[in-house]
Amino acid sequence: MNPLIYCFSNIANYLAEVTDSSVAAFHLAKSLFTKIGISERRLEKIYESFGAGLELKISSAHTDKYEAAAKEFATKKFNGLKSKWDVINIDIDGLKIGDLIYDTYLRKGFHTVDIKDPLLLSIIEDAYLIFQISKNFIQERNVKAVLTSHTVYISHGILVRLALQKDIPIYTLMDNDGLVITDIQKETYYHFKYHIYKKTFDTLPEAEKPKLRAQAKKVLTERMLGAIDAGIADMILEEGRPGLAGYGAIAKERILKDTGRPRVIVMLNCFFDAPHCYRDMLFPDFQEWIEFVLQKASQTSFDWYLKPHPAGMAANDLVVEDLKKKFPKITFLPRSASNRQILQEGINSMFTVFGTAAHEFAYAGVPTVTAGDNPHINYNFNFHPKTIEEYEKYILNADKLKIDIDKTQIEEFFYMHYIHTFLRNEFGARLIDEECEYSKLGYKSNDSSIFDSYIRGENSEKDKKVRTFFNKYFSRQLHG
Repeated sequence: MNPLIYCFSNIANYLAEVTDSSVAAFHLAKSLFTKIGISERRLEKIYESFGAGLELKISSAHTDKYEAAAKEFATKKFNGLKSKWDVINIDIDGLKIGDLIYDTYLRKGFHTVDIKDPLLLSIIEDAYLIFQISKNFIQERNVKAVLTSHTVYISHGILVRLALQKDIPIYTLMDNDGLVITDIQKETYYHFKYHIYKKTFDTLPEAEKPKLRAQAKKVLTERMLGAIDAGIADMILEEGRPGLAGYGAIAKERILKDTGRPRVIVMLNCFFDAPHCYRDMLFPDFQEWIEFVLQKASQTSFDWYLKPHPAGMAANDLVVEDLKKKFPKITFLPRSASNRQILQEGINSMFTVFGTAAHEFAYAGVPTVTAGDNPHINYNFNFHPKTIEEYEKYILNADKLKIDIDKTQIEEFFYMHYIHTFLRNEFGARLIDEECEYSKLGYKSNDSSIFDSYIRGENSEKDKKVRTFFNKYFSRQLHG
């Protein structure tokens, strides 16, 4: 995204200056051009515009000396695969990369992994090459910091993990006004520090905590009445088909059957979008998860409903159609179904892997069960089963789950996840004019014409604010 490029150009050159370094760019995703040996000149020109030569990339000049070892490694791993878990557990020299390989495969348009697919073999080989050229680059070039847009898939995740092994700081941007920056931690490889939300909130001034919870309560309550806040704006602005508001308008007709039986709903994630972005899951992927849930659900006497992800990729529709045929006892709702209406008509419990609905439904008093590590893991307003056996018990007893929900915990979580994490810097420093923020432009900001209009005008006062903020933020890791 072009605003992101502009912000990273400023941050990269600042870091290069204060560490007496140069700036280099990496591009570790294969494309049609790289496969046939053609350079991606447009991409290179963008990086070169701010002094970052495209120096770390998948090209014969970088990979030739590792090709034989890559083929040997990939063939051995591929031939030894007995289950999908074996893919997830692939490592090189003790560094786990299997989850990145798995998610890269899914991103190619598959809702689960076929351990016999030659494409998987090819991705394992690519992962080995990326590992070796990234490791070599870090060692030879004395890398001081890495800027990345995300930490999943082999194109980003391997470099990030190698750098963190060497205690090299990793920075990313939380939004595209460019100055909500965060560092990535080894514990999670994730941009949100969800694993320490409770610990972080406890350090805030005691007198401020009621105000912060009240702030969160207001935003969360408005969201559940249909408002679009900054925390979900990116879902609504998805590329391709637009995402839908989870709490949209209520339909005239009922959407849940009035049978007198207990009602349970399952909220799907996008099958193709990095299911392993958190530390662990009870299942290898979303497909394995949903098939297990619906198989067990079909054995109960409850009314089970399934709602697709409102902002999932279009290919999710095909997966849902297959599930409809396989599980005729389950009622499938459209992705446009309003969560407001579902809650209004009444639901006994809700199941998700790690969706945002976990805190939203809990706030409405609905017992909610997750299926692995997730942003809510610090809190006990959801059920977080540790084993498949425990999870199965929740499914089979979904009509009578009881949980003591403390709404102040949910407000605390919401504040940490959607407000505290996105707090503006105290200097009012910006790199992009407010009218060109991502929440207003969405994917229109990918248009190259945006460069003509969104960059702030040169202004010494603005430059001073940016510099002051950078000095304060980066000094923690770069200057001791």
